Amino acid sequence: MAIWTQWPDTTRLAPVPNRQVVLTIPTRLRAYCLYRRRLLGEIARVAARTVTAAIFAR
Repeated sequence: MAIWTQWPDTTRLAPVPNRQVVLTIPTRLRAYCLYRRRLLGEIARVAARTVTAAIFAR
């Protein structure tokens, strides 16, 4: 992920203070998340922690 975040910065994107990250739920997990909203919330929390850690590591 760290390498991926460096590529857009150095090749395509202007230096700006904000970035938008879009995460998707894999198809196989969507049915579980439809009826288990807590699972969806946990996946979102893990994703947020991962993205935050990648940003701070940078």
